[in-house]
Amino acid sequence: MTKREQFQKLMKDELTGNPLFYPILMHFAARFNGNTYGEFASDHKVLVDSNIRCLEHFGIDMVSLISDPYRETSAFGAPIEYQPEGVPKCLRHVIETADDIVNLKKPDVYKCERT
Repeated sequence: MTKREQFQKLMKDELTGNPLFYPILMHFAARFNGNTYGEFASDHKVLVDSNIRCLEHFGIDMVSLISDPYRETSAFGAPIEYQPEGVPKCLRHVIETADDIVNLKKPDVYKCERT
């Protein structure tokens, strides 16, 4: 059974006999691919390439395409500052009051550079 078939069975609540190995690699994947974490967090191509390289090298079953909690925040308009070897920083919160929540616009995730 392929990894894809295993995943599809799990989505149907069917047991596959083996648990899928699904590590969160982030910083490790960046370094393993020869990149900084800042490059990993700011460039989706580096993020994907780094994770795929780990998947192929280590035989991992699945990878996640995540980097930091501000990926979605930036889609709502928050300015982000990238750190070479650390998690990006949110420079200004888009929600400071309850009114900000009410007035929050739904982002177009296909037009936001990080989503």
